[in-house]
Amino acid sequence: MDRALYWFATRTVWEKLAVAAVPLVLGLACICPMTAVWSAQQAAVQHAAETAEAAPSATALAVARATRTAEAIPTSTHTPSPTSTPTVTLPPPTVDVSDCTLDAAFEADITVPDDTPVLVDSSFTKTWRIRNTGTCAWGPGYGFTFTGGEHMGGPESITVPETAPGESVELSVGLHAPAEEGRYRGYWQLCVNQSECFGDRMSVQIVAVAPTATPTAVPTSFPSDAYGHVDCVECARHAPWLLRFRSEPDSSAGVVSGGVRHSDSITIVDAYWHGGDEEWWYLVRGWDEYTEEMGRAVEGWVPGHFVTLEAPEPYPLGSAWAEFLASAEAGWGDITVWDRPGYGVGAWGVGRVLHGTRVEVLDSAWDAAHGAWFYRVSTIDSSTGERVTGWMDGVFLVLSPP
Repeated sequence: MDRALYWFATRTVWEKLAVAAVPLVLGLACICPMTAVWSAQQAAVQHAAETAEAAPSATALAVARATRTAEAIPTSTHTPSPTSTPTVTLPPPTVDVSDCTLDAAFEADITVPDDTPVLVDSSFTKTWRIRNTGTCAWGPGYGFTFTGGEHMGGPESITVPETAPGESVELSVGLHAPAEEGRYRGYWQLCVNQSECFGDRMSVQIVAVAPTATPTAVPTSFPSDAYGHVDCVECARHAPWLLRFRSEPDSSAGVVSGGVRHSDSITIVDAYWHGGDEEWWYLVRGWDEYTEEMGRAVEGWVPGHFVTLEAPEPYPLGSAWAEFLASAEAGWGDITVWDRPGYGVGAWGVGRVLHGTRVEVLDSAWDAAHGAWFYRVSTIDSSTGERVTGWMDGVFLVLSPP
């Protein structure tokens, strides 16, 4: 009985344990497959992450590929030019000067006086002071214009500020010295309406020098308005026995009509240093001794060695000829031979001589009162045919047969 009860009790315990174990076994059976799936998913995720780190994404590849392409193509450095606005230049106003007088006078060189040394190929500024001596007021429509000589890189014209009659104005022009050494001169003048120039002609004269060169000493010129004489003995040896004037201070310039003779009186108007000739040229005024308008005033340029403020050289002693064809054609007839040099009071004639007559020069005397040489000559009197000795004005003598 006891054994039967023990066995029954034991079987009952095992049956209860078996019933209780069934849910546990079933739970474990469900859990195990899920754990396997979860582990597989985790491994896949881990592998994907490792793959992503090792290989860039398609987007990253596209970005990288675009970056490399941009780096391979050089970037343009061109900067577009700003759009220019055209400038419209209006013509200067036309000035009516019909009811006033145009005139201008030079007053002073404010900068760069004549013969100022300037380095070759260098810039400088020339300034003049000019007075309005007319009755027209200057302003718009007026210009200070280059009119001749050496331009020296200057403008064609500059504007003139408003300047009332009687007032003075300082006008400045930017210039550039030539690259070659030498003396250069340019001319400027006031003009209105780009055509009508008036008043004094202003000049700028420089000596262009090399940086290491010392300017050549320029001798002092004769002053303007000085009273002088023609000194050209050689002029009396060749027809037309005259010193001819030039239109410009250069031996290649054109000849001005008319001329003056040796020892003729002249007035100096202006002076110009000619670097090529290494001498002054003078603008002079005298009395015409040659043309049909004999006795009219003539003006032109002559080399300085033909001008003197003292008594010029006299003709040498010896043979000479009476020459006054223009006088004879003008009805003056023959020329008087005087008893003394000059045309002083008390002088009287000792004979007459015809054009072309040969004379013998015996002596000479300078007549300071008349600014002329007189020559004591021996010749044949045209009235009596006898030989006479007396004094003749040198203007009527030449040193070669006329």
